[in-house]
Amino acid sequence: MEAPYQLLADYLRLTNQALAALSETPDLIVWPEVAVTDVLRWRPDLRRALHGLVEDAGAPLLFGVLEADTDEADEDEIYNTLYLFSPGGGEQRYDKTHLVPWGETIPLGEALPWLKALVYSRGGGEMAAGRRLTRFQLPDGRVFGCLICFESTLPNLAARLVRGGAQFLVVATNDAWFFDTAALPQHLWAAQARALETRVPVLRAANTGITAGIDCTGRLVGRIPDQIPGTSLVEIALPTGRPLSGYALGGDGFGWLCLLACLGFVAVRSLGGRRA
Repeated sequence: MEAPYQLLADYLRLTNQALAALSETPDLIVWPEVAVTDVLRWRPDLRRALHGLVEDAGAPLLFGVLEADTDEADEDEIYNTLYLFSPGGGEQRYDKTHLVPWGETIPLGEALPWLKALVYSRGGGEMAAGRRLTRFQLPDGRVFGCLICFESTLPNLAARLVRGGAQFLVVATNDAWFFDTAALPQHLWAAQARALETRVPVLRAANTGITAGIDCTGRLVGRIPDQIPGTSLVEIALPTGRPLSGYALGGDGFGWLCLLACLGFVAVRSLGGRRA
């Protein structure tokens, strides 16, 4: 395929090189957030080409892209989206539900036009938020959930996905916002924390950040350093017959119970002191 953008051409080249070097077909190919920088609905040629790649590979492809839907006012709403394309033409979709303030959404933007103009001048904008989490299903029946970029810092999202049946998680991220700063490893640590909390493995695909597999103990496997183009073949052990972790089962409930217990203890001590 003739890629319209160098970024997409790089992903295609790396993917084809990795596939050619493998002796077996992978279960899943993962590209980062917004690997395809077009709105897919407006580019049927790209959709056909990506389905062609999937058919040639014989493996599902999870990739980040922009997408558009028409709202009630007949205007296009733009989403930060992950698609899973499967052999045979199958498509599954997740639209990012938690947007980055002043990057993908602009709080107080209408009341403060200068703030809105500043955000747009720095490369930000306004996107529509997805309405629900998606549990993707591979052709062999295995189920996984996805977190896009900033969402990997939100523990409750990962817990909800695992509680709903996800056997592993995928974090697709665009870390170019962080340049070459300490935020790159910090963002990786968030994905490791999600693996530890939920006790399920995590696959993390980043463009300029750190790409790696993370097992359910938080250990990194198949790590690609930041700023280095490359591919990694990662094998993960899925949890089978193991009960959900405490956090996956109860989410933040235990933390709130601890807080209420502490407040109750303080109140009792305070009232006891007054009576004395």
